[in-house]
Amino acid sequence: MLPQLNRLRRYRDSSSPAPTGDSSSSQYIEFQMKEFIAKDVKRHVYLASSSGGDLVVKLSRSYSPELHALCARLGYAPKLYAYERLAGGIIAVAMEYVNGEMLAPTSDPALQVKWITTLQGVVGNMHENEFVHGDLRPPNIMVVKDEVMLLDFDWGGKVGEARYPPVRLHPQL
Repeated sequence: MLPQLNRLRRYRDSSSPAPTGDSSSSQYIEFQMKEFIAKDVKRHVYLASSSGGDLVVKLSRSYSPELHALCARLGYAPKLYAYERLAGGIIAVAMEYVNGEMLAPTSDPALQVKWITTLQGVVGNMHENEFVHGDLRPPNIMVVKDEVMLLDFDWGGKVGEARYPPVRLHPQL
């Protein structure tokens, strides 16, 4: 069953132009949910369609739109279209749909070096801007046309503010 969600407030960061006109539609992005796309049942990620094409809608308990927007401006994350806090503490984000593959080992050493170098640069830029990702691992890195893109900004945020969610560890640990 798909969530009954069909519009979200547009995300505006300091580098985005202010909305034009008085129309409330300029403040929102409208879409139709199409299908559940997360392979992990713990994730709530959906493919949706809008007048501008397909996009991804994600529901989460935490999210760093500032970090996502920074990485998108650098070309290392899908464009962030919308961010809104919903009732019940749920955060909904809408982002560009990108067609790629999850990061996986490759037999091309030059490509591995390229990806590692790129990721080191992106992480360095995050740190220069006082951000941390919090969950930088292969399932959260997508390869699109031999370039890496970061996903899953749920645990990211400002240095000293971002926190891992509470995790129930085995009592013997």
